[in-house]
Amino acid sequence: MPLTHLTQGKVFAAQDDVEAALSAFEQSEAGAQALNMRPYVWQAQSAAAEILEAAGRTAEAGAKRAQAGEVIQEIAALL
Repeated sequence: MPLTHLTQGKVFAAQDDVEAALSAFEQSEAGAQALNMRPYVWQAQSAAAEILEAAGRTAEAGAKRAQAGEVIQEIAALL
C-alpha cells in the first residue's frame, strides 16, 4: 500500500492538512521499507520533508531530507 499512502499524503498536503499528510507519508515509508521498495521510501521521505519545511519545521525537514538522500545513495549503489 505504499503508493496509496503516498498519494493520500499528497492529497492531504494539497489541502494543507499537515498532520494527516505526515501520517500518510509515514505509513507509505513504513510499508515501502517492509517491502524493500526503496524508490517509494525516498519519495515518502522527500514528500514529508517538503511539507515539514512548508510548516516551518525546518529541523525535522532537514533530518527527513537527509534520510531520503541516504536512500537515494543506496539505490545508486545498486546500479
